[in-house]
Amino acid sequence: SSGFSVPGGEDISLRLDHTGIPFLPGATLKGLLREHIENYLCWTGGDSRQILKLFGESSWTDGDDGRRLIFGDLKLTRTDASENITDTRTFTAIEDGVVKEASLRVASCLVSGLRLHGIILCDTQDENLVMNGLSLIRNLGLLRNRGFGQVFLTGSVVSTLSTGPVISPCNCIQYRLRLETPLVISDNRSLVSVDAATNYTETRKSIPGSTIRGMTISYLAKKYPSWFEQNKRIILQTCTFTPAFPLLNGTVTVPSPAGFYEDKAKTEFYSVLTAGVVKPGHKRASMGAFCQVQGSEITTMSPDIVSSLRISRGNRQMFTNRAIASGTEFEGYIYLSDSTLAPFVAEAFCDYVWLGADRYAGNGLCSRMELNAVEAPNWSRLSYKNEIPDIIYMMLLSPTTMLSNGEAIGLDEQHHIDDIRDFVFI
Repeated sequence: SSGFSVPGGEDISLRLDHTGIPFLPGATLKGLLREHIENYLCWTGGDSRQILKLFGESSWTDGDDGRRLIFGDLKLTRTDASENITDTRTFTAIEDGVVKEASLRVASCLVSGLRLHGIILCDTQDENLVMNGLSLIRNLGLLRNRGFGQVFLTGSVVSTLSTGPVISPCNCIQYRLRLETPLVISDNRSLVSVDAATNYTETRKSIPGSTIRGMTISYLAKKYPSWFEQNKRIILQTCTFTPAFPLLNGTVTVPSPAGFYEDKAKTEFYSVLTAGVVKPGHKRASMGAFCQVQGSEITTMSPDIVSSLRISRGNRQMFTNRAIASGTEFEGYIYLSDSTLAPFVAEAFCDYVWLGADRYAGNGLCSRMELNAVEAPNWSRLSYKNEIPDIIYMMLLSPTTMLSNGEAIGLDEQHHIDDIRDFVFI
């Protein structure tokens, strides 16, 4: 169930992805598997403490553990998704042996015979336990006590996930990731509050460099503890992890400039860099979060955002959780001051990596598309090529802090080209 009802239609609607295809969230599978593995350990006299190692504490603040299970969503195969896959059923409540008045309900459901597939990442030592737990699951979804959702679950063990491809020493690494499940990069400006009118969590629309940095450092500290201890200072202080921005038509985008304005009828569009002053009654132009620039033409886009209803454990209050939709592709770069670090950093980009919040409940599963040694990012196509003008326009691609002894400062023009008269940030 999606948690929503359709006015004049179904009282219980299916959970759909951003393309309109039904799916089973990884969080649902996680809850069912936890219940059945707990029963299995009880029946077989196993160690019940394994539950906490595999599924963690009930609080999301529980520490990371190498044996924690990572769940992807269960999705329909492409063949099944193209068929007529939904149906509606009606049911009523029974009271004292007769139908309760005004209790007719309509539920949307998947037809029988469909196949769903997903992925669970686990430690090698836990493969048999996970497989046994899956084989015990007999029903999924709602209305299980009415005979709905009977399933047969099976799985196959895939060989250990390979590390990132081997690359030669370099000073710049390009990587591309594809979201296999929605990604939540929490935006601190929209934290859930019991007393707040806006009870939702927002997500960033790009992957911050700090997120990629944390994933890389976590991998290296675990895989090469001695080497990491010797090199962590140079990795933490001199290596730059840029944000990863979404792709548009196979090419990376950059954040859209904020200096464009238009009239209410959207007939006049201009930049304050050329017009100088914003005209009365005009407002900031409606542009996507990211863009591509080709000559005098700018193409904008925003990644698809999906929403899901959640319930706060403490006060049982419902809130909305927003995430970047699965299928979105991102490109980012890593600058290395020491080229010999590149082969080690590349190893962290395995076949699958998981990022962001709720990654143990089905969100943030990413597959690696590409990993290459490059001379410069694709953003360099937007920079000045030949003659440097008197005024240089610079666009910030990520938040920037300029501090000197704890105090905010500006750019020191004395350390740059002498004949440049001014810098302008957009």
